[in-house]
Amino acid sequence: MRILFVIGGGFFPSTFYGGPVDAVFDLATGLSMSGWHVDILTTDADGPGRRVAVPTEKWMTVTPRVRVWYSKHHLSHTFAPSFLPELWRSVTQADLVHLSGVYSMPAMPVLFTCRVQNVPLAWAPHGSLHPWGSTLKLALKTTWRGVCSALAPFSTTLLAASERELDACRTLFPSLSSVCIPGAIRIPKILGPKAQSDVLRLISFGRLHPVKGLERLLAACAALLSAAAFPWTLEIAGQGEASYCAYLESLVRQFRLCDHVRFKGHLQGLEKAEFLRGASVAVFPSYTENFCISVAEALSYGTPVIVSDNTPWQDVDRMECGFCVSNSVPSIVNAIQRIATADLLQMGANGRLWVTREFSLESRLAQYLRVFESVSTRAASNSSAVNL
Repeated sequence: MRILFVIGGGFFPSTFYGGPVDAVFDLATGLSMSGWHVDILTTDADGPGRRVAVPTEKWMTVTPRVRVWYSKHHLSHTFAPSFLPELWRSVTQADLVHLSGVYSMPAMPVLFTCRVQNVPLAWAPHGSLHPWGSTLKLALKTTWRGVCSALAPFSTTLLAASERELDACRTLFPSLSSVCIPGAIRIPKILGPKAQSDVLRLISFGRLHPVKGLERLLAACAALLSAAAFPWTLEIAGQGEASYCAYLESLVRQFRLCDHVRFKGHLQGLEKAEFLRGASVAVFPSYTENFCISVAEALSYGTPVIVSDNTPWQDVDRMECGFCVSNSVPSIVNAIQRIATADLLQMGANGRLWVTREFSLESRLAQYLRVFESVSTRAASNSSAVNL
């Protein structure tokens, strides 16, 4: 089987757009190890005004079963004119197409091409269906979705990463098939117990974007200055648009948190592993999330979490590996104070056991294969009906 992944916002080694890139990378790797041939069609974007240093406009073989094509983007990070002719050729060769994102340049061409060539399509919104932004943007998105619905081939299946996203798929694309496949991560190997500290080391990481609610976390930290009866620090890792990063830094100065808060920038590899392993608690006060793979990553390193109830991680309370609260400042403060007196080592062990059992890449790959087989079968049935 040959699968074509289309991701308009850039791909590894690009890291700016976070979760979707990681999700596609892990899934593509898993499929290739299962014997699939994987093509990845993307752009050379790495955030606003930046490009990854890779050869463009040609196929590069990464492993014997994985190839990547980077198109030069212009203006928007998803707009690459040279993308289109290669898309047509690649879909012709594919048994299945996997499209990432909804509101990006490749969406409509991919939908149209798959429809014309009757190639089955698996479509992952990656959180883009949750309301966020101005009223004007919401109106434009409604029109965009209407056109996409009209173009989508019969065999299209939306891949939701949570029950909440599944509800959004069914509401906004009622004519298309939808299925929920929660996100998955590679479970790290951990040697030795977590180090204990007298200082509560809070962390937050991922893409730095207003939807992540980090200004609420900083305001909560300001309240902790006078309310906390214990020493604490906060480290924030990740990257985002320069204007938003500057805004967060200004809040640190405004709240007089310079002695307590540090920005770590983008971390990866061993540096990121040490960051997660050395933390006491990870905090994610998002306004909305489809999955939030960062939560799973933190738990996989035995780090308890405090998550917003706007994320699909409400079960952290039941699994005794963290607290799920509203992202109001008082709620975040209260959760930090409660977790400071908890058995963090036991909570961390509970969380690692949970994600290993339910969110490992190995456990999810079989589910993806079943869905892809179902999508392909529907496309074949539709082709037979048309021929009759």
